[in-house]
Amino acid sequence: MNLMENITSRKNRIICHFRSVANDREYRCNCGEYVCDGLKTLREALHCGAELGCVLWKEKAGDVKLPDTVAQYTAPTELFEYASPLKSSGGPVFTVKMPKRDGEFKLERAIVLENLQDPGNVGTVIRTANTGYLQWQTLRYEEQTVAMNGFGNRMTKIISIR
Repeated sequence: MNLMENITSRKNRIICHFRSVANDREYRCNCGEYVCDGLKTLREALHCGAELGCVLWKEKAGDVKLPDTVAQYTAPTELFEYASPLKSSGGPVFTVKMPKRDGEFKLERAIVLENLQDPGNVGTVIRTANTGYLQWQTLRYEEQTVAMNGFGNRMTKIISIR
């Protein structure tokens, strides 16, 4: 069972880490992590086998079973919102290790979505691309080519087209 630390200061190293990963590209690349937000995203990350760094819960921990290697923290609402890259987050906020890539990674065609507030809009983009108007024969969603990064209010998804 993971020990849960309650964070009460903006100067706490974990709060500073979340803010730096979310807002500083160089820091994010150096530590090899990115920030994600939300319970659904956390469950999807666990389901896909993503390597989690740490999880910050708002007020109290959720009912999600996490690996023992994942550090968990709680923070009061005001501090949680300070640490979160989103304006209004239901939480939790968590870090995920960037996947290691072997060799060169090349996309011949791609749809890049930026400033995505509602992930449901991805379906509209995929349906539009699949109409033939964009002259793509097939569309394949590859989990390994998806990067979800919280930068302020932005979420970036990369979808490979073949």
